[in-house]
Amino acid sequence: MGYTIGETLMNYRYGFYRRALVGNFFIAISNKEVLLIAITLVYSICLLMPLLIVKNALRLKDPWWVLFGMAVVFYSPFGLAFYVKDPPAIRKELFFFFPFYWLSLYGSKKATVTNVLIVIFIVLSSFIHESFFFLFLPFLLAYLFLNEWINKKWLLIHAGVGIVATFLLSLTQGNSERIAENFMQQYVNLGFGREQFTAFDYFQKLPSSENIASAFHHFTTVGPAVHLAFYVAHFYFLYVLFRCFNIAVLFKNLNALLVSLGLIALMAFVLCFIAMDYGRWFSMAYSTSLILCITQVKSIEFGIDHKSIALRRVVCILMIGAILLIRIPHFTAVRFNSSEWILVFRLFIKDGFIMAVIVVGLGALLEYLKVKPKAIG
Repeated sequence: MGYTIGETLMNYRYGFYRRALVGNFFIAISNKEVLLIAITLVYSICLLMPLLIVKNALRLKDPWWVLFGMAVVFYSPFGLAFYVKDPPAIRKELFFFFPFYWLSLYGSKKATVTNVLIVIFIVLSSFIHESFFFLFLPFLLAYLFLNEWINKKWLLIHAGVGIVATFLLSLTQGNSERIAENFMQQYVNLGFGREQFTAFDYFQKLPSSENIASAFHHFTTVGPAVHLAFYVAHFYFLYVLFRCFNIAVLFKNLNALLVSLGLIALMAFVLCFIAMDYGRWFSMAYSTSLILCITQVKSIEFGIDHKSIALRRVVCILMIGAILLIRIPHFTAVRFNSSEWILVFRLFIKDGFIMAVIVVGLGALLEYLKVKPKAIG
């Protein structure tokens, strides 16, 4: 988990760095064990956010049964499980989901205050990680526009804020050797091993131009193309599953939704030319695209068709198996690595389903507490 620790704990104590906002919330913790617990807790909460966003978006009387299925889709080896880097390390982009959940929960569709909060959200998220512009901003703008939170004027304003914030942050250089050394020594003194910060020691000293040059040096069109193909394939698998169960989903604005999904995928593909964590980019595209689709559901109709039921079951098993089994590396190589797949899939089974059960259990408890006991007599 060295990369997770280094990425998460970056802060402004010894100087400014463009993706160091999150680390400032951990500065006051001076005990190693407490610090690790805090990091684990925060990432666990962030991992739960997509399910809570789905629950809020569905607005059904009893949506908890849906969350079991959504957990399989979101935390599959191609979904949020892709945020487990090879070797295991949780990526900081998960923090984007936390403030967005509260924005989606309490935002007002026509309030000027909400637009100000959106601007603040965009700026703060850019300071969490500058990849926000490519990975989350397209989804955010599509979500706000398709759900009629903002008009075209505010859409352009929010897009402009994202462009300016990302451009200015890209001009900042990597941390100097002195800042990197002070940062690492601070946590070595708490009991961490210096080797846990080797990635920070190397990457964070490089300016953006050198990072981009390094990405171009390792760039291969095969990697992004394969990830893009599986991004499209996963949605096709879901479509086939719905057809097999004879479920008809009607969307509010299908054409605009398809354009938005294409834009999200395009931005993830473009980012592949700048940085080589291809799986990471398309994992975010896949996850945010699912959320966007759910917010656009107008109605769901369940039909009954007993024809070819045996064939339908076989196809369903194949589609579910494909969703659960597809796993490709983060980086430029696309060859299958069984040990990495087994590692991530174990985490998927252990953590993904446990979190889903916790969410459903909490939801059931809250629903139970809302029920007032009937008067006796």
